[in-house]
Amino acid sequence: MFDLHPKHYASRLRTTFLAAALLLLPLIACSDGSVVPNTWVGVGQTAGGTYAVKLVYTTYGNTLFGTYYFRDSSQPGGKAEGTINGEAISMTLANNTSCTFDFGGTVTEVRLSGTFFPRESCSIVYQSGTWDLVRQ
Repeated sequence: MFDLHPKHYASRLRTTFLAAALLLLPLIACSDGSVVPNTWVGVGQTAGGTYAVKLVYTTYGNTLFGTYYFRDSSQPGGKAEGTINGEAISMTLANNTSCTFDFGGTVTEVRLSGTFFPRESCSIVYQSGTWDLVRQ
């Protein structure tokens, strides 16, 4: 009544598994495995004072894409894009008022710190400063 062919079933299962693995391969190849965002918290400082900073980014190879927040706000302060090469980190920080800052610093397993400078078009309104963050 029932015709179960273990050979055919095993062959079909292998084929299905292989097809699924081949479909996932491009996704795995494009990522460095950092699907969990990197979250950093700490302080920023300018001549105007000290404030809370939170940076959340994901890396793809040595490229990073993320968002930063100020003063424990749930609203993003802006976007961060950049690269990590060894312990050197460089980012372009674009705030929500169309000003852009260049950030350069160091990143280790537990600490991210550096200096940012507003680009010329924003240097009258915004100041340069520093971030000193720890991994959360």
